[in-house]
Amino acid sequence: MSIFLAFKNPFKGTASAIGLALGLTGSAFGLAQAPGGGQISPETANRGLIPFVIETSTGVFDLWTVTNPGGTPTLELSDFSFQELHLNGYARKDRLRINMPRTIEVDDDTNAAFLPDHILLPYEGALYHIIRNGNSEILLLQPGTSPRILISLPTQGGFSSLEDSAGVSIHGTYMLIATTYDAGGDAYVLDISGNMGPILLTGSKPPLDIETNSLRISDSGAWFQEEDILYLATNPLWQATPLHVGLLPNEELLSESVLSANGDHLVVLAEGSNGMSRILLTTIDGSTQVVTPTPGDYYPPNLDEPLGPSLAVDPEGKLVAYCQGGATEEVYLQPIGGQVIHLSSLPHFEDSLDNLGVLGFGTGGLLERPGIDNIGVLSFIGGSNMISGLTGDELMGAADMYSAQLDADSTLLVTNITRTSGQLTPPFNPPGNLVVAEATLDPLGQRMLLVGETPDDDYDLAIFFLDGGVSGPEPNLQILLSDLEEEPRFYPATTRLVVVVPPDSDTGSPTPSSLHLLQRKSPGLQVFTELASFANGEEISRVHVNKRYGGFVSTNSLGFERLHGISLRNRTTTLLTPGNWTVHFAATLRVVHNRIFCGIGPVGLPFEFMSIGPAGTSRALSLPTGLGFPLPH
Repeated sequence: MSIFLAFKNPFKGTASAIGLALGLTGSAFGLAQAPGGGQISPETANRGLIPFVIETSTGVFDLWTVTNPGGTPTLELSDFSFQELHLNGYARKDRLRINMPRTIEVDDDTNAAFLPDHILLPYEGALYHIIRNGNSEILLLQPGTSPRILISLPTQGGFSSLEDSAGVSIHGTYMLIATTYDAGGDAYVLDISGNMGPILLTGSKPPLDIETNSLRISDSGAWFQEEDILYLATNPLWQATPLHVGLLPNEELLSESVLSANGDHLVVLAEGSNGMSRILLTTIDGSTQVVTPTPGDYYPPNLDEPLGPSLAVDPEGKLVAYCQGGATEEVYLQPIGGQVIHLSSLPHFEDSLDNLGVLGFGTGGLLERPGIDNIGVLSFIGGSNMISGLTGDELMGAADMYSAQLDADSTLLVTNITRTSGQLTPPFNPPGNLVVAEATLDPLGQRMLLVGETPDDDYDLAIFFLDGGVSGPEPNLQILLSDLEEEPRFYPATTRLVVVVPPDSDTGSPTPSSLHLLQRKSPGLQVFTELASFANGEEISRVHVNKRYGGFVSTNSLGFERLHGISLRNRTTTLLTPGNWTVHFAATLRVVHNRIFCGIGPVGLPFEFMSIGPAGTSRALSLPTGLGFPLPH
């Protein structure tokens, strides 16, 4: 079974809506807000300096920059090592979003140098955690500018004094990071978009054992937690103050929380000794409101889960949606100061749903997205966790996606967005037939990509528009891929998306692999083009694309690799290296304008670093040879 979906925004002109939204920002036809204000275009990610790292000894690197298309290189940093760095506070479904901070899944390519952890900033720029000259540092790389160190603190016993996870504000303006307890147990705000030095939030406090998963930051404030104490520091003073959230006896705060899109509200859970929790809403002014006075089996945010999140707050902090477990899973909406709404109960659902997830509120124009007015719109996927004998902990079967609209008179209108059951309006008695293993938003948050698993352990890929589609009772469904042996991989290409179908690695003979381009031509219409196909099952890796051009490496059964260029304008690929070369490529490619920057060399020998044009014309870069690669930035 294949699943592809599109929906027309049903919320235009309403006072307040609760339906399918999932944090919409940016626009394919407008410009998103730049860090620090103003406008920024995806095109700007194609300019400036290209950073390379070259290994000088095991795990130790030098950082060089080269100007496009291949000017004199500059040695920027010497003798440093990469450390772990993870992003907090964003749902897994947002990992492709180019208009908010994100991390991406890295190809598992054991033949090339490893690719270090990093956090990608909106549209352009990346953050790295390094140790250099006995100091723990955060390195900022941005096109067109020299590398910049945001903080540098002495290491402790040879280990980093900085924790390995951080928070970054939604526009990429600030970073919140903590030091280890042994290194002082402090919290710092780092100014990404400006030139201020590190801002210490905890200078007057004894060392704190900060929960790194609790780090949340916006342009207006920063939250973090030590044990059961929640701290808040507001801009511009940035001095951490404990909040009195009103914990009951034997309650403790869970470290995972949800920050509203405007950055002024944080939802936390207080868990009792019996495992039951209460949901609390804190605000930038230091106040706390109790969302669920009665403790219950309320799900944590589950931001890292394939079908998360299970807890959401609307951009203005007026609505909180949450899932509750038990014999069945239920979804509730709590207007702050109003009566709770049981979304998964009668009269909307004759039988309670027993599997729920992917809750999210729309941001609309709040985050500078032109033409979208669905602020306060919530979505949820609901159904059974079993269909046609298909079961799994990370699987939702017999599902559909629903929206609910709360009018000015508090009338609740629930709509089946995907309508695979044939039911547009309640009661929703026939089950849907979506099988969802993972939900992902496309690069600009306009389309929902759903990956489903079939009874034969194959995969299907489905898509629908969040803010457009065909009017009328039928949804605009579109099937892209079905009966895949392996789960597809996604790569952002500004307003487009590149989809890779891997070969089946468990079969005796290779299955075909392929590369596809997904782009929007008009509301409700997707163009899905196969760019390349390898019948012998070559592995496709190291994909990098910009607005018009890209590149990837294919690896044959002997382990030899070939470089390909991608014309997104013509929807074609070109082999750039001879098919009989016995070479390897570095861990990453970087595409700047219409040139691919890469490392290339014979098997087992150091890489030569090159820039290669669309016709296969190459230019050697005056970099030292070695094991290295261009850094994502």
